Amino acid sequence: MIRTGITVVLLFFCIALQAQHKSLPLHRDYTISIEKSHDEIDSVIHTGFKPILESRIALDGVLGHQVDTNKYYYWFTEKVFKTHLLEVKKEDFHLTIDPLFHFQFGLDFEDSVSRKLFHNTRAGIVKGDIGDKFSFMTTFYENQAVVPNYVAAFVRNKGVMPGQGRVKQIGKINGYDYGIASGYISYSPSDRVNIQFGHDKHFVGDGYRSLLLSDAGFNYPYLKVHTSFGKRNRFQYTNLFAGMQSLDRVPESATPEALFKRKAGSFHYLSANITKQVQVGLFEGVIWRRYRSGTGTTSVNYSAFIPVIFANTLRYQFDAIHNALVGANIKITPVKKVHLYGQVVIDDPGEGKQGFQIGAKAFDLGVDNLHAQLEYNTVAPFTYGHAAPLQNYAQYQQPLAHPIGANFDEMLAIINYEYRRFYGQLRVNAIAYGQDTTGTHIGQDIFISDNDKTGEVAPFTSTILNQDVQVGYRFNPKTNLKVFLGFTYRKLDTPWNIDKTTFMYIGLSTSLVNRYYDF
Repeated sequence: MIRTGITVVLLFFCIALQAQHKSLPLHRDYTISIEKSHDEIDSVIHTGFKPILESRIALDGVLGHQVDTNKYYYWFTEKVFKTHLLEVKKEDFHLTIDPLFHFQFGLDFEDSVSRKLFHNTRAGIVKGDIGDKFSFMTTFYENQAVVPNYVAAFVRNKGVMPGQGRVKQIGKINGYDYGIASGYISYSPSDRVNIQFGHDKHFVGDGYRSLLLSDAGFNYPYLKVHTSFGKRNRFQYTNLFAGMQSLDRVPESATPEALFKRKAGSFHYLSANITKQVQVGLFEGVIWRRYRSGTGTTSVNYSAFIPVIFANTLRYQFDAIHNALVGANIKITPVKKVHLYGQVVIDDPGEGKQGFQIGAKAFDLGVDNLHAQLEYNTVAPFTYGHAAPLQNYAQYQQPLAHPIGANFDEMLAIINYEYRRFYGQLRVNAIAYGQDTTGTHIGQDIFISDNDKTGEVAPFTSTILNQDVQVGYRFNPKTNLKVFLGFTYRKLDTPWNIDKTTFMYIGLSTSLVNRYYDF
């Protein structure tokens, strides 16, 4: 109620005040179009922290913002192929309203129990600009789904749909109902400063995965401040303060349904265009303790609001009651249309808790709109964990970085091709991770205590192979409305079992968010 009241007050306050301070959708289709349209050696766009604000880049070549010169003579075809369902444009006010949906049906040929799979998502999105300083967005998704066995196993273990919310079971054994809400208010008091208050998720890095902060987990309430400074905005500094929780209940609660145990997160990212070809970012993330046994939830440590990067890591070190990690992100553009990138994360240098990423992207690879990406990720055992399991680097029972957790190697390759509004994508990733013959994930499971190191770290005895190919047609770039046909093959090979998913699917979707099922 308090957050809703604040939102209403702010909206009424700013209605008296047309710049676009909305965030671009955090979806791979948009990321590709942003990077390709700003693929210049001396590009000043900071791509390391996403989502990116519309007001920070030139939108001409970005998906959903290209000029469509085609003429559509009927209202229905105009709405389907070109425009928003409802749009209001005035001198100091811009509002769009669109339905969102994700209808997908398929067959898992390896599953004799839940062979018929589906996703049924209905949603709506409202976006707007008020005056030249305020923007806003809100959306809500209602979902029902019957999912493959390996996804259902994740849901039974964690109580949530991957990257999404809590579930309740419906119908068949692998059927679930769940909802997702997101939104924000965005205010830019000047060209160099933006403040956002909302409920969503973020991504740090230039790769498909992030070892620092990713969108593979669930939404969280946040306050974010973007500041640009220097000639041609050479530097960009981002402060992100978030409220987080586990799905463990507070036992001392007097309410009919006990509250979840809470924690807080503060994240800082300083990005700099070192040269015309090199962009470097420094990162700090701290998960702050807010739950104490016997007293329940307590106030956030005031140090969480110190906006100076690395100040809290230097003060509390890596092995304190709070969980701190640091890292760096780099992107190099050696020649036009080629990006090299990488990451390093350090959770506790004394314990060897660290991870690395290296990757490359190429655009218009011999043919216009043919793009390729190759990436390698590795994370050492126990990285992201903590002596107190609640303080792990996770939100809502899901990792804040890589969805596998720790103690793994991963190699992935992605090829994208577009011809007019037709598109195709091939994605392959292979993961090797630690799991011993008893099924114990020593060093890999970030949800158990760092102190629970009984036995040896599990060697890389288990592998996951994911392959997905999808072709489709994009109807409306404004909402990324597309129809698609795809095929997924997944093989899990453990010391005692081999599990396969062979899944063919067809769907119709407005794709604005990433959904990660390649784990």
